[in-house]
Amino acid sequence: MIPFRRLLTCLIVLGAFAASATAAQACTIYWTNATGGSWDTATNWSTGTIPATTDDVCITLPGTYTVTLGATGGLNGGANVHSLTLGAAGGTQTLDIAGQDYNYEGETYNSTTLSLAAASTINAGGELILDATGGGDPVSGGNQAGGIAVLDSAALANAGQIVAQSDDATWQEYYEGTLTNQSSGSIEVNSGSKLTLPSPNTGGVAPSYSYSLTNDGAVGVASGAALVLAAGLGNSGAFVNNGPVTNNGAITAVNQGGQMTWTQSGGSVSGNPVVMQNGAWLVDSVGSGSFLFNYSGGALSGTIPAGQTVTVQGEVFSSGGENYNSTTLGLNANGNTSPVVNDGTLVLDAPGTGSTSGGDTFLTNGSLVNNGTLITQVEDPTWIDNLQANITNASAGNIDLNSGTLISNAAETTTNSGTVTVAPGAQWELDEAGALVNASGGTLVPEIASAASLGTFQVTGPCCNGPGLITAGGTLAPKLVGGFTPAAGQEFKVFLLNGGKFTGTFGALGAGFTGDYANETASPAYVGVLYGKRASVLSVGAIGVAKNKLSVAFSCSDGSGACPVASIVGRITEHFRGQKLIAVTARSHAKTKTKVVIVASAASTLAPGATRHASIALNSTGRALLARFHKLTIKITVSVGGKAVKTGSVVLHAPAKPKHHKKHA
Repeated sequence: MIPFRRLLTCLIVLGAFAASATAAQACTIYWTNATGGSWDTATNWSTGTIPATTDDVCITLPGTYTVTLGATGGLNGGANVHSLTLGAAGGTQTLDIAGQDYNYEGETYNSTTLSLAAASTINAGGELILDATGGGDPVSGGNQAGGIAVLDSAALANAGQIVAQSDDATWQEYYEGTLTNQSSGSIEVNSGSKLTLPSPNTGGVAPSYSYSLTNDGAVGVASGAALVLAAGLGNSGAFVNNGPVTNNGAITAVNQGGQMTWTQSGGSVSGNPVVMQNGAWLVDSVGSGSFLFNYSGGALSGTIPAGQTVTVQGEVFSSGGENYNSTTLGLNANGNTSPVVNDGTLVLDAPGTGSTSGGDTFLTNGSLVNNGTLITQVEDPTWIDNLQANITNASAGNIDLNSGTLISNAAETTTNSGTVTVAPGAQWELDEAGALVNASGGTLVPEIASAASLGTFQVTGPCCNGPGLITAGGTLAPKLVGGFTPAAGQEFKVFLLNGGKFTGTFGALGAGFTGDYANETASPAYVGVLYGKRASVLSVGAIGVAKNKLSVAFSCSDGSGACPVASIVGRITEHFRGQKLIAVTARSHAKTKTKVVIVASAASTLAPGATRHASIALNSTGRALLARFHKLTIKITVSVGGKAVKTGSVVLHAPAKPKHHKKHA
């Protein structure tokens, strides 16, 4: 498509990368027409000839004028020179690279290119316009009017202004090489324009050269305009931002077989987010703004600063002819092995409609220290957010599960010393050895909107790496939302245990709630919370004898409702030789024939907060046996709801007979 890639020029450009971007070149040819005009007019130049490949060109004549470089400037659709210095001390000197169609050896081409082999400069008074001009019609075929505008510079220092503009969407603008936008410099992409760094190879397949752009000045992309930062096969692209970037249009950083890196080392990004795609890297440290990973994935390193948002959005991407629904953010950009620090906002967002759009999100490969906010949300229940990295949620950190399911499904641990909030209907699932440890300073906040709508945690053990694990500690602080008020004693199953493990207890619970750990082995198993006073609990104390009766001590906790009824049963074992009863004991003996006999029974109930000593007299059978044997060893069993809760043995003696004394006369 574009024949301006010439082997000789490529070799010169590659050899010139070591040159200083700010090194001034001695001028061998000057612009002399103060009213402007065509680059291709020889009389506009100090030598009376059009600049050649060996010339160091200076457009530094004071005044305000425009020099137009069109496709008639040479057989290759533009101009090739050694270097360029643009801009004088007074006025504005504009160089317009006007994309045009031209004919070469019977073929029509659509491009205008200015190639600069050595370090070049745009001074404060200089303006360079990449001007894609019009009339193109790619549908009808045949010769097309207009063309692309290309600046190919080994090393360019811009202290003035670079503008990309287009009057026909068929054509766009390209820059390739090393560009430093200095503190006074600006790069503007006007509405309707698309500026791509660098240009594609022949056939327009993918970017064909490595490049870098360092912004110490200002970059602006207007509404309806686009700036594309791409890296082709075997090549690298770098955008280093130290100044303000205003994105009212679209900025995309994308790998197309190479490695594209955006380094956010200063400045800011305002307006729309910068879109990172297909493995692009974000090396972050300072600056407000927003970044969006939304195609295949990418990687992050450094620090998400306060005031900045990084979003991972699940979307459809294609690979090897197949479509996949996911976006992955690795915490290992640029070979990073240190934890990523989040002082701003990190969002995992799973949008879409069924399998045709949207997808899962993955946070993986490394670790994160969260001092800011980590948000997970699911817009379509087809998809989930996946956590496959170690997370330290520091004391100031917040993890907010706003909707859908977040799954910790790798052998990684989240340690919470901050706050984890789970919205009604949202769930944090832990499996495949994924673990959540609520440290002493951590708080878990399941929000409760109704009996059926609450934030939950599910711990499972489905397959291969082992069960999920929750280690309780810190504070569990359920929060009522939406005006919901439960009934006193109403229970909510917050932790669902389906093959996973739950260990420990919470050090504190939120006001109005108590913990229920009694169902960790139930079917289904869970750990819950009770609203208001917990159901009253019966405790059984000492079992003994008082005033020749059996005695059992009871207490009932100050909870909701009376304690359950306790059943008290006293038993002895009768021993026989033949048909003759020879002894009674508290248990059976293998050498004798035995029979268990109930000698005492009673039931007891208590009001909340009450205590008592139940006194149980022998029944007629017990009294008869006591009278015969004078001593009974009795086994006492206390049961609640048919389940024995305490047993003990006591010895009961027959009362002594009163002594009678003779009376003397």
